Amino acid sequence: MKKLLAITGAAAIAAGAYADTYGPDDSGQTWNYTDNGTTITLTGVADKTIEVDAANIPWTIANKPVVSVGGYAFDKYANLIGTLTIPDSVTTIGAAAFRGCTGLTAIASWGGVTQWGTAAFSGCNNMSGTFPDLSNATSLGEGMLQNVPLPGELKLGSLLTSFTRLTFNNCCFGGTAVVPTNVTTIGSNSNYGQFCNNPNLEAIWVKGKETSANQTYTTAYVYNFAGNCPSLKMVLMGKNTKGAKLTSPLSNCTDVDWFEPANGYWDGLTTSNIGGTNNKVWKYGPGEEFDLEIDDVKMTATFTPTTEAALTNVLSWASAFKTHFGLDTVVSITNSIAVTEGAVTPEMLQNVKLDSPSWFMTFAVKTQAQLNTVLEAVDGPIVADITGAREEITVPAGRQVAILVPGGATFNYHKRGLIISFF
Repeated sequence: MKKLLAITGAAAIAAGAYADTYGPDDSGQTWNYTDNGTTITLTGVADKTIEVDAANIPWTIANKPVVSVGGYAFDKYANLIGTLTIPDSVTTIGAAAFRGCTGLTAIASWGGVTQWGTAAFSGCNNMSGTFPDLSNATSLGEGMLQNVPLPGELKLGSLLTSFTRLTFNNCCFGGTAVVPTNVTTIGSNSNYGQFCNNPNLEAIWVKGKETSANQTYTTAYVYNFAGNCPSLKMVLMGKNTKGAKLTSPLSNCTDVDWFEPANGYWDGLTTSNIGGTNNKVWKYGPGEEFDLEIDDVKMTATFTPTTEAALTNVLSWASAFKTHFGLDTVVSITNSIAVTEGAVTPEMLQNVKLDSPSWFMTFAVKTQAQLNTVLEAVDGPIVADITGAREEITVPAGRQVAILVPGGATFNYHKRGLIISFF
């Protein structure tokens, strides 16, 4: 940092904060701040026509740390250039504090900021680097990072309880956006949803408010919720979520699977009005084709399908649930499901854990590799139908496997029909 030449301003008022200036520095810039007696809030600059390297922002004044950047401090200060490094002492960024600072080219550090004001960095569209870690954020202002094209992952923590519209509109973070359980409201407006226009975003998981005595929910305003997100493939809404403004949440998206609880609070959102092309709404819960329970401790997603189609879908989703949400898929069968030949592949079973009930499961296997795959997936006794097998099949020691070969069958006999049945 360049050495500041002078400190000017009125004497301190002992009873409270006072306004003062710091500088001018070597560039000729004078910095405005307030002092509350122990800490400093940086409130702006005297002359926005002066070009200043962001590396020369004074983060310690009069031997006191700057703890916040005031609202509109550097609003539309295009002459603030270079790389911005926010120290850990700063916990608050005010409304429009750096809005439209198009001269900023990078963020080296976001410090320990917990409170982000409305449009705090909106329009800083020339910055490079990575998306800020928001794990410690307690509040996120409307449009705080709108039009900021930083890559990375969205990381939100348990201290956050809500965020409003446009917070992440036109951002470039990728991977999975996980909304923690303490968030009760995800805002929107009539034009832009919370995650709209994120070209690299692959999945969204809204965990939903944890069950409590007063049965609170996470309400997601889903109008254009994740519209124009071409990389998006999955949206998972947890059990204690509610939908509002149920119109076109996935406009201009393709091939997205949207999961929502069929608890009466999502009435109206269907495959026909979700928006986009080939997007599907899957409702889970009692009375639906499958139920879903998520264990955040074991990091498992337990599906209970009731039809062949549902089982096939669940097995096809298993890999994506692991990739996007970090959840191991468990399939629990509570009734008899017969799956026709070709519907279930060994590759599908490699991605799941099958809960073995008190009854036996019968699998048709034709190779040793297929049997090994089943044994790995199923924790319990099985019946292996080796009709049509072309090679010798050996059962590992210690596993309960009953070998079934219909009368008169040989290893060269090919039988069409069921390849997997649950009884």
